[in-house]
Amino acid sequence: MPVRYDKSPLVRKLRYLHNMASPDGVLIAHYRWKSIWDLLRLSDSFNILFRFLLDMYLNLSLHLDFEQFDWHKFDFLKNILKYKVPMKAQYDISKYDKSVYDPVELTDSELERLVWDARYKHTKKDIPEPNVRGEAFLKHLENFVQMLMNKGCREDYVKALIEIIPIVEAKIRDDSRVGFAIVGLSKVVKTGSPFTEITVRSIQDFKTPVKCKAYTVYEHYVGFARVGYARVSHEFLRPTKETSDYLEETIKKFHSWTEPTWQATFWLYRIDRMHIKGGGHQIKLGYITKVVREVLDKHGVVHFMRGAYYSFAREYVYLMHMGHRRFKTYKVKITDDDLIAKYKRMGCDESILREIICRLRALKV
Repeated sequence: MPVRYDKSPLVRKLRYLHNMASPDGVLIAHYRWKSIWDLLRLSDSFNILFRFLLDMYLNLSLHLDFEQFDWHKFDFLKNILKYKVPMKAQYDISKYDKSVYDPVELTDSELERLVWDARYKHTKKDIPEPNVRGEAFLKHLENFVQMLMNKGCREDYVKALIEIIPIVEAKIRDDSRVGFAIVGLSKVVKTGSPFTEITVRSIQDFKTPVKCKAYTVYEHYVGFARVGYARVSHEFLRPTKETSDYLEETIKKFHSWTEPTWQATFWLYRIDRMHIKGGGHQIKLGYITKVVREVLDKHGVVHFMRGAYYSFAREYVYLMHMGHRRFKTYKVKITDDDLIAKYKRMGCDESILREIICRLRALKV
């Protein structure tokens, strides 16, 4: 639903209550959900597979601890590579050149959530196709790199985190393997060939298509692998049957949670909560819009430049908010200066951003 900046806070809340936080609203949402359930199941399957493969690369190539992942606490090393991983560094025990180290201010779970958030910038939500291309995504990458470097990450490590996203996108779209493909999304490939030709977006500009040969589920390609991070594997490497069984069971379980009748029951149970909390958020969002509009009118900001300031204000107020989208919770580590630097790179005026912060500080969650 597009954001209407001219709606009053009260009108915004009443519309939300009518459309969602009422028995009639839940019934309408139930029928709407039911009418698109097949598409929702396809979207769920795609996102579960995408995050599974993303977590696999984060664990095997970037040494993030799978026990700290939100969804797939799966032993990728045991079931895919089948050999020893470098240990986490421990004082007075580990050797410097035979261990891996975490950034100073971030946990593995926060890094994994950051990468999953970046995936929405790079790839469309429901299909393995580009969402933001070329220079636009490089802007997002610049913000991402700078923020993590401020938290103690190496630049090449941060870029390595992001550079696995186009690989996973391409493997889901072009490299359909039994147990690791989504019917209706993944392309059907010719049988009999030892490899599949996949098209990966270049990590130099995130736009130029590059042809690569895919032999198995986990692998790296020339031009897409950073020395010191990417593992060398062979073309005969095959995941265990437990890997595909786990993935299939996870998808089935999630589909059962999204069944329309189950969802409607869940929403009906939460109507009072949605009325109070959800309605409160609608009032707050409406007030944020009102305050920012006053600041922008004062400084004469023209209409097509205003969207970034509205986004900044909402992101600032909700930085510490613990909502249902767990992958957003890494934002508690973002400071006001981090956020200002991000929007300055997008062309916003720092003095206006700081004035907005002063006006909205009391509202911050």
